[in-house]
Amino acid sequence: MGQIALLRAGRAEGRAVTGLPLLAPGAIDSAAQEAIEGWFLPPPWDRARLLASPGPATLETAQILAAGRRVETDHRLLAWRSPLDDAKSPDLQSRTPPTAEAPQAILIRLRPLLTALAEREAPTLVIAPVAVARAIIAAAHDWDHRGSPPFRLRRGELHPLSLTSQGTPYPAGAPILLMPREP
Repeated sequence: MGQIALLRAGRAEGRAVTGLPLLAPGAIDSAAQEAIEGWFLPPPWDRARLLASPGPATLETAQILAAGRRVETDHRLLAWRSPLDDAKSPDLQSRTPPTAEAPQAILIRLRPLLTALAEREAPTLVIAPVAVARAIIAAAHDWDHRGSPPFRLRRGELHPLSLTSQGTPYPAGAPILLMPREP
């Protein structure tokens, strides 16, 4: 997932920055832009359905990774609220900032989408804001957001998950690094 300048500065996440396109001048540093443009999806993800948040930064990241393929969007993948600078705490993993949507609320909101994806039984690559991705991956690892997470979210990694018929995520393998494009 690309990094917007405000995200890199630790000032905002989610809808507070949805008006800033990923590749707008000054919105992303050149190293992050080059990294995203330098990745491609490894098999079998290069043939998977692509579903992204319609937020400009996430959607642009998805379009770069799609390499010309169709990217579908779903508004339920948006991060609805934003933590602010004064919401910082030494242990952000164990508390929800006052203006942020709680991970449990994200999962409740996403349950119909996850159930629909499970019913499709087709590989789908979901590209979402960090807060949404973290909530889904945390649920897959049965992590309650207290203490250290049993996973790390890193730029340029896919976290393969499967879904039960009720849309409950569970790990389907180790994280996969995106592949560098051939020059």
